[in-house]
Order: sequence, then C-alpha cells, then structure tokens
Amino acid sequence: MTSDELSGALDLTPRIFRSVGEPRLDNSGTVIGYNGETFCTFKIIEAEQAPLHSVLCHAIDDLSGLADALAKIEMSGGALELYAGVFNEGIDTCGFTVSPQLVRKLAALNVSLTVEIYW
Repeated sequence: MTSDELSGALDLTPRIFRSVGEPRLDNSGTVIGYNGETFCTFKIIEAEQAPLHSVLCHAIDDLSGLADALAKIEMSGGALELYAGVFNEGIDTCGFTVSPQLVRKLAALNVSLTVEIYW
C-alpha cells in the first residue's frame, strides 16, 4: 500500500509520508536506498492545556469512524499507532492514567498507544 492509498483510505492528509519502494534521498538529493515500508503520520487532534486522557478519548473516538479502513490496514500487515506528545513545562512530575474504557477502544481498533513526554 502506498502513502497515497493509505491517506486516501483514511481520507486524511499526511504530515510525513513515504511509500514502499520509493527512493530515499540524502540532503543533496542522492539516492541512498529505497523505502522498505510505507509510513505516514497524520495529525488527528491538537490540544493545549487539556487533560491527556480527555484528548486521547477524543482522538480514539475520531478514529472509531475509520474502523473499517483501519482494519484493512492492519489486515494487510500494517501497524497502527496513536502517538501523543506531552510537553511538561516547568513541572517537576508528570503522570496520567489510561482508563480500561480507553484501553478497550484502542484494542478494538488494534491501535497501539505511544506517549512521549518532553521535559
């Protein structure tokens, strides 16, 4: 599946993308290899100063409308990941809880959750 096919199936515009078999270029434009897989990132939601759990619930609810397309991607050998970047500005500690309901919703869509905390 190419990045165009993937973004078309999801009806989303990718922020970063590459397609299997396409050349990988260095900064000078020289071919340094070929992509071994298709990769796309999509911005689902952007939230500032909101509880992480609420943002994750909202994002997974948005993704639930794409369940059929996500299932096709997963069945074709693709991996699905919901990535959340958390910016911890000026606070000594940072923590959150993922509810069983959110875990069930992620599991139903075969979506992994990755949270990266920036200090």
